Amino acid sequence: MTNTNQNILPDTTNDYPLEWFDSLITVALDPENLETKKIEPTTHHTVKDRLKEEDAKLQLQIKSQVFKLNDDQSIEVLVRHYHSSLITLLDQTLENKRNLGEGMQPVAEIYNVTIDCLEGLLSFIETRFSNYLSPDERIPPSYLLVVKDDIKRKLQSIMQKITGAKESKAVIDLVIKRLHSFLVNTNHHLQMTFKTALYKKELVGKLDKVKWDVDEKRPYSPVDEILIYMNFNSKSYIRLLTGNLTKMLEQCNGDIEKLDKLLYFYKEFKQIHREPDMVLNPKFDNVETVLENWFSQEILYLEKRIQMPQPPVPKELSDTKEDDETGVLDKVTLMLSSDQIGLILRGADEARVILAKSMSDVFRKVVKHLSTPRKKDLSYSAMRSKVYSVEDRDKQLAIEALQKIIKKISEY
Repeated sequence: MTNTNQNILPDTTNDYPLEWFDSLITVALDPENLETKKIEPTTHHTVKDRLKEEDAKLQLQIKSQVFKLNDDQSIEVLVRHYHSSLITLLDQTLENKRNLGEGMQPVAEIYNVTIDCLEGLLSFIETRFSNYLSPDERIPPSYLLVVKDDIKRKLQSIMQKITGAKESKAVIDLVIKRLHSFLVNTNHHLQMTFKTALYKKELVGKLDKVKWDVDEKRPYSPVDEILIYMNFNSKSYIRLLTGNLTKMLEQCNGDIEKLDKLLYFYKEFKQIHREPDMVLNPKFDNVETVLENWFSQEILYLEKRIQMPQPPVPKELSDTKEDDETGVLDKVTLMLSSDQIGLILRGADEARVILAKSMSDVFRKVVKHLSTPRKKDLSYSAMRSKVYSVEDRDKQLAIEALQKIIKKISEY
């Protein structure tokens, strides 16, 4: 290797943390520098190795400096300073690359690995110290182009892998269309903020990690879980999501089973993780707010339908078996409340001690044979609808009743 190629790697004094990167970009790789034009192809590998070393060193230094600071304001100043300085160096690198003359492919390759390194450092700061960045600050046009290039690459990767996601196709198509619109829009850099651009970048990054060949029959697909986590509050997406849930509910037999399934969907929705500071469109309500309202209204509607008086079933169509000639069921009295009985039946169903088509089927067939000291005729629909909102006191009494049974069995 010639002396020219050895001198491309600058020496540093450690007084300025970004001195090595600054010297490489503004001096050693200056397209107007005559020495730059003499760089040999093999230098690409040398610079790439050194970039890895400096990258690791700088990340460690940033973490160390942040750790030594005791207040958020000082950390914020430090993080923003590094972030803005790296963007400035990235701008300079992109400008140098645009000004390259003909026949300088070795230099262009070095620019490419340098750009990748700077992007990685920016991503490290944006991921590790996102709380200290100014989300509403306007993103520089050059860095916006870098973010778009990263999104475009990942989007191409996603497009090649989504053939197996049949159930989520409509949702995926909607998200991809939105991302494509972001990529082709050439005017929005005038008001584009870091928060908006980095939201798109993180979204496509998470989508790129989805296992698209797994298409399980679940109420919420892996794509839904990502969009709910990231508060993708597009009105079109929320209509698709509630529409998919409604289609699954329509497959149920009767309102009781539909309410059972709806409560299950609601439970699963509540258990999906959220990122509290993320939102696609700050002007719209959050996904959680809209879905909470949708679930509340649907549950209330079904509960009212279930509690409405039903027309009598003709005797010849009834599946009720009469226990005596009077037509009155001989019921078993349990020394528990209706809520406590409901808890035990729910637990027996979910533990698969009782096998039936659904939990609603368990309540429908069992409750009509039971009574309590206070109530002879129990409503299985009312009992079923309350099993997800029982008080802690009822839970404790139900557990104590089961423990008494366990104690008796152990004594046999």
